[in-house]
Amino acid sequence: MIRTLLILLWSLVAWAPAARADAGVGVVVMGDATIQPQLAAQFEDWLRHRGTVLVPSPLPADAINSLIDCFVVEDMTCARKVVEQKSKTPQMVFVKVDLSDAKSGMRDVTITAYWFEIGVDPVAVRRECTSCTDAAMRIMTDNLMSLLAGKTRAEIGQITLTTTPAGARVVIDGTAVGLSPVTHSLSPGPHIVTISSEGHANETRSVTIERGETAAVDVQLVRAAPTRRLPLIALGLGGAMVLTGIVLYATSEEDTGEKPEYRETRALGVTLGVVGLAAAGVGAYLLLRGGDPAEGPRVAIVPGGGFIGWGTQF
Repeated sequence: MIRTLLILLWSLVAWAPAARADAGVGVVVMGDATIQPQLAAQFEDWLRHRGTVLVPSPLPADAINSLIDCFVVEDMTCARKVVEQKSKTPQMVFVKVDLSDAKSGMRDVTITAYWFEIGVDPVAVRRECTSCTDAAMRIMTDNLMSLLAGKTRAEIGQITLTTTPAGARVVIDGTAVGLSPVTHSLSPGPHIVTISSEGHANETRSVTIERGETAAVDVQLVRAAPTRRLPLIALGLGGAMVLTGIVLYATSEEDTGEKPEYRETRALGVTLGVVGLAAAGVGAYLLLRGGDPAEGPRVAIVPGGGFIGWGTQF
């Protein structure tokens, strides 16, 4: 987000004598400064009307900056760690708002809200409002908060994901949640899970989460198809060497005695032709075999001729 960001920590002080102290919730709102006050007031009203104890200043300034850094790199494990280590309250709502102007001149609003609770993976909900009026944004905010705040552990499902090999990057609904194996809380319903690991093909799964249930997903990652770059280079180089060899052989001069010097290139042409054929053969072999193996033929040009051999890597 290049537009000016203003971090606003709203200290909501509405103490209800009958409410339990452990039900306190802190709120952090980040995003476009022109819409922050309106959104913060709506979140404040929603929580206050439901008797929630609103905790002022749940995070110190340095922790807010650290939390933002976690979201920039889409690392939910990092975000959870910051909240659990620095938050003054066991529950916190973090809201990120993006604002863009529609062609009609009305605003397009995207809100992503995260519900953090100590000991539980955060839950995220995103809502978009095109050409958003004040009334439409109020409805969107109420819907979003109902989904977040209304979730108890019995209402939240989980996904436990393992991969072979372990250590794969896991992204759920566009948000990175960590490296496998990983357990993550999710709202009930369908979710898209993407798994990626260096040297392996990306995998995508559609997973439906049920309330109070844990969906176990095990993914066997498949190695990415080997590159065909080396075989094609060998074929191209071999073909060029053969053509060069033919030209050198055909344009070689003979010693007729008419000139003090003459250019004899037949031997070089034959050498290049032979080595070029060998290189093209190696390229065809690798192309048919399908990859850049660690073991395979080697072709080299050395002074006085060509060299063809078989090499391996240990």
